[in-house]
Amino acid sequence: MSAACVLSVHPLPCALPGHASLTYPRWRHWLQPPEGADSADPSSPVAVQAVCAADDGGTPVGLALLHLPPGHTGRLLSVMVLPDRRRQGIGSALLRAAADCARHAGAPALMAQHNSAATGIDAYDAFMAANGWPAAETREVRGFGRAGWGRTAGKTFARHRAALVRRGYALTPWTDLTEDDAAAIRALVASGAVPDGYDPFLMHGLDAPDLSAVLYRHGAVVGWAKAHWQDTARTQAFYHSGWVLPEVARQGWLAVAMIDLSARQADLYGDDSLTGLATDANNLPMQGILFNRFGMLAERFDRLMQRTLPL
Repeated sequence: MSAACVLSVHPLPCALPGHASLTYPRWRHWLQPPEGADSADPSSPVAVQAVCAADDGGTPVGLALLHLPPGHTGRLLSVMVLPDRRRQGIGSALLRAAADCARHAGAPALMAQHNSAATGIDAYDAFMAANGWPAAETREVRGFGRAGWGRTAGKTFARHRAALVRRGYALTPWTDLTEDDAAAIRALVASGAVPDGYDPFLMHGLDAPDLSAVLYRHGAVVGWAKAHWQDTARTQAFYHSGWVLPEVARQGWLAVAMIDLSARQADLYGDDSLTGLATDANNLPMQGILFNRFGMLAERFDRLMQRTLPL
């Protein structure tokens, strides 16, 4: 790295407004003065860190953001260097420091994700490869549309939803989560039935609780769906993680839950607010629903790409 630059690591939230433009809008609130509990507190449900690069005058020139949930694979949320300071080794130094932070936190690996439709992907892929990261693979297939699609889809799938209700289907917003619900969810995760990365508490502090939900069968927790906002204006929601027990998954419970949550989003934030849905790259049945049944209501599709660096 350029000798004129200095790196520093900060637990977030923390007042780092000069670095805010060096990450995506949805993460910038972490760089504002903290309110309430400090995320450096070990009891905090979210561990977010910033690796900051500044020149010898203190001017911000680069930033890497990390989410490091204890005992799990860490996530590189973003890495960025000012355009006129690129190709000086600053980005590589940020990546090395990010990996060091993840190791220190006990993470077994560090992963980074990107949108297949993003601009500059070839340059980004080359940068990551040059720094020892493996090639990206498809993690999820995603569809995007306006939240009002939930109303239309709700009418189309009304009979199917009614059949699931007779089988015990019910959905409650995450804002109404009870201690018994939380205990049941943790028991499911501890049982080994839930795939890695689908623990709903991993990104809890980053999620939108009013658009997330717990799913029940005759009152017993059988799954969940989690969403977060992709912008501070709350016009673009993304439903990033959903899981239900295999025996109800085959009945379309998550598909109906996505319809219900999209309709709820339309009620709370307007029909024109953006809804994004995702399904695992290997979940071919759900991809069939996404493309064939919901496709006519979507505005676009893309893929979430992921690379993982063992530590």
